[in-house]
Formats: sequence, C-alpha cells, structure tokens
Amino acid sequence: MGSDLIIDTQLPEFDDAAEAGFLHKDILFDPNGKLVINRERCINPKLIDNFFRFLRHGSDDVLKQKLNNNKSATNQDRNCDAVLKSALYPNWKIRHDIISYCENELNSMQKELNSSSNMDNENQRPIVTERIDPYAVKDMLTEKENRFKDYRILENWISNQKNIESIIQIRTSSVLSEQCGNNRDYIREFENFIKANK
Repeated sequence: MGSDLIIDTQLPEFDDAAEAGFLHKDILFDPNGKLVINRERCINPKLIDNFFRFLRHGSDDVLKQKLNNNKSATNQDRNCDAVLKSALYPNWKIRHDIISYCENELNSMQKELNSSSNMDNENQRPIVTERIDPYAVKDMLTEKENRFKDYRILENWISNQKNIESIIQIRTSSVLSEQCGNNRDYIREFENFIKANK
C-alpha cells in the first residue's frame, strides 16, 4: 500500500456548488480543507464520488455560463485561457490524479494477490475432499473470492471513472470550441498541462 494522496478541498468549485444548492457552505471534507485519498477510499469511493460530483458541477457543468459571464469582445482568447488555466484544467487534473492514485493502488493489490496466490501454491494445504469435510471446499472458495472482491470493485470503478471523464472532456471540448474557437485541441492541451504540473 502506497502513501496517501492529499487533495486541497478549498476550491472555487465548492462556492459554485454551494450557490447551486449542491452543497452547504459550511460542509468541508476535513476541517483543514484537505481530502485524504487512500486505498480504502478507492475501494469504497462514496466520498470520492461526491467530491467528483462537486468538481464536475463547479467546472464542466457551468463552463458555458462562466465563459459568458466573463466574456469580453476584445479579449475572448485571454478570457478562455484564464478559465482553462485557472479553473478547468486544474479541476480535471485533480480528478485525473485521484483516478491515477487509485489505479496505482489497484496495481499494488494485483501484485499482493499474485504474491499470496503463489504462497498458497508453495504452502500447499492438505487436500480436502467433500467426503471428509463438506464445508472445507466451500470455505476455500469463499476465502479466495473475498481476496479478489475488492480488486474487482476497484477495477470496475476506475474503468467507469475513466469513461465518464472521457465523455465529459469531449463534451466540454465541444463547448470550448463553440465559445473559444475550434482551432485548438483542448484535450491535448490538458495532457500538456498535466505534464507541466506534475
């Protein structure tokens, strides 16, 4: 298990979510404005899912409104760049970082499961038949299934989140193309933003 991922939750998106009625102003994930992501929170992602919902609302869902509110006929490019670099891309990066963290935890879990499976093979248990102990085979299968349950849950969650993010980024890119011009590849710019802000 790796070290925890600490996310700053004192973000402008929470003000937007509170104004829209998604969140009460006094609700924080932590009194210090930090969200701690660890393996347990990846496996049981209710808190992360809520956090993502607030982030998505505060950036992608209200993007057109933010761009229209700050629109200036003379400085449209500057306005778009400001929204992209100060709000949208940092928001996407937080979500990307959390999903990547959970994916690294999934890879660690897989190594642990492979290691424990190899140890089980090396330390062969006595062969038990249903005649001798009718519950032993069932117990062994249940034990094996439980070891892989959390792995499968996390694997499915990561796959779903990646699909959701891809759909949101495509939809948001379409809004950006309408509002800021279609001569840019916003998803590629985001990938460059991630590389520059590691």
